[in-house]
Amino acid sequence: MKWLRFGLVTVLMATLACSGSGGSHRGGTVVADILDVQPSDGPVAGGTSVLITTQGFTDFQSMVPTVTFDGNVATFVQAPAADQIEVITPVAAGSGFVGVVVTQGAVSATRPMGFEYTAVSCSITSICPSGGGLAGGEIATILGANFVAGMRVFFSMESPQVTFVSPNEIWAEVTPSISVGLIDVSITDPSSVCVFLNGWEYKVFLQSPDSFEPNDTLATCFSVGSITTGWSATGLTIHDAIDEDYFCYNTLLVPALPTVTMTPDPNSGNLDIELFDAATGTFLAGSYQPSGPESIATPPGATDYAVRVFGDCGAVGTYSLNIQ
Repeated sequence: MKWLRFGLVTVLMATLACSGSGGSHRGGTVVADILDVQPSDGPVAGGTSVLITTQGFTDFQSMVPTVTFDGNVATFVQAPAADQIEVITPVAAGSGFVGVVVTQGAVSATRPMGFEYTAVSCSITSICPSGGGLAGGEIATILGANFVAGMRVFFSMESPQVTFVSPNEIWAEVTPSISVGLIDVSITDPSSVCVFLNGWEYKVFLQSPDSFEPNDTLATCFSVGSITTGWSATGLTIHDAIDEDYFCYNTLLVPALPTVTMTPDPNSGNLDIELFDAATGTFLAGSYQPSGPESIATPPGATDYAVRVFGDCGAVGTYSLNIQ
């Protein structure tokens, strides 16, 4: 019996010595495992650079693995070491902990709850234009923070067309309304809601299209011909938030290149002007004063020019134009 007890203890101690205490070796082979994920959290919008440290895989620098967060594939950046890989987190469906999986061929390791997606509320700082007609249809530029692809935008109702530009910019088509006045604009996704109080104003515009319409594009530019003795017009209008006026002129026969001056009427909004090469559409110059007349000296290099008159951030008003 003493020998048997001694034998059992000997066998037991030998077994423990072979098996180890951490469970990371099996028969002398290192088991694939994820040892660390840093940082261990980031926004649901994705885009977080994460360094994952592992063991038990083939050299990552010779065989790049696939990394997923909650089943969504991360973007590979680099393998700074044989057992490390840097990736960019994908967009998440919502906030909370998710599993991280590293797969290299037939070898795989999982770290349950290895990364936490955090909800970061979006915010809106400005909307341009800030108002429009009852018919809607304007494309509003919304600036702010923490925007993500797939967000929904609401004016009087949900916008039918939303374009994610960046985490700080979204374009959205304004919906129609049956009544004038200020409304709140909201942006939502499964984990975030932000509201811009009185962010949009539905208006009935009192200005009417002037006699030079339609001249809203370079292709429909109203031609004033050759500027030999100058040209001017009064009572011109930017009649709604999306109206623009183009006037084209030729300088082939002029003794000196003219200056273009646009003067808004006193009660008009902030109107600005830009100058283009009418033949190529190349932008040449612009004038963007917060109020008062706007002037551009015609630069050399072309013979056909186009001046664009428009409202800053949806402004409307009446103006005069002089090319002299």
